[in-house]
Amino acid sequence: MTADELTDKWRGLDIPDDYIGCFDPSAGFLFSEDCLTAYKDEALKYGAEIHENEAVVSVEQEENFITVKTDKDTYHGAKVIVTAGAWLPKLLPELDLKIQPVRKTISWFKPHEDNLYGNDFPCYIFDTKDHGLYYGFPDFDDYGVKLGSMDNDINCEPDELNREYGAYEQDENDDRAFLERYMPQAAGELIDGKVCMFSRTPDDDFIIDVHPENPNIFWPAVFQDMDLSSPVPLVRFCLIYQLTVQQRTIFLHLSSVVFQNRMKPFCHNILISL
Repeated sequence: MTADELTDKWRGLDIPDDYIGCFDPSAGFLFSEDCLTAYKDEALKYGAEIHENEAVVSVEQEENFITVKTDKDTYHGAKVIVTAGAWLPKLLPELDLKIQPVRKTISWFKPHEDNLYGNDFPCYIFDTKDHGLYYGFPDFDDYGVKLGSMDNDINCEPDELNREYGAYEQDENDDRAFLERYMPQAAGELIDGKVCMFSRTPDDDFIIDVHPENPNIFWPAVFQDMDLSSPVPLVRFCLIYQLTVQQRTIFLHLSSVVFQNRMKPFCHNILISL
């Protein structure tokens, strides 16, 4: 789609003439917290044992089994799946992974005009020249237009992450600057803001592998998008793998931040790029 076609279809957009867009009418988004809860419920039906809010301290390789120590207990098993993200280098230091945790923020803004960015407005991804890569969702149920940047990182230590939104001027300012340029009527009052964390790899790809010295340690461990959207299909795979090998202990920590706890599967997607 040309810039004119984009702005004719969605008048809330302000697109430079040299940009193009790709519209996918069959795409949408899922509320990842609901998906994870559904996976959790299904796992319980199959006999999984779930320990929430139990910090894993170490994963140790014994001769014929794996030992997992937490801040509450010690567990033994034939196989283990490690989904520690930014904490993976601390749990498995022998891997020497080049993982850089970065602080990210997500913002919700109240549009200046009602219904302009409502349920008929698509999910969006902008690949821009001046503001980097942005993604977001429409003003669903009047909760505000949601957006986040895949750039604008601040390096951090996972145990020392500043989780206060607004601690840095860029938390709101960068997102507002993007909206003022490309979706100006969405750049109203800040409704809410949250802090999350990415784990960046040198090539920005996911890491899904087995331990090079022990095939009983499986680690789908590093995801770039920790808004809990990308890992959802992999959680399903991990649960199936876990149940298949009859290892019944699963350590699962659901985020305490519920962004929007409802399902919206029929919102279209659009990609806009220079």
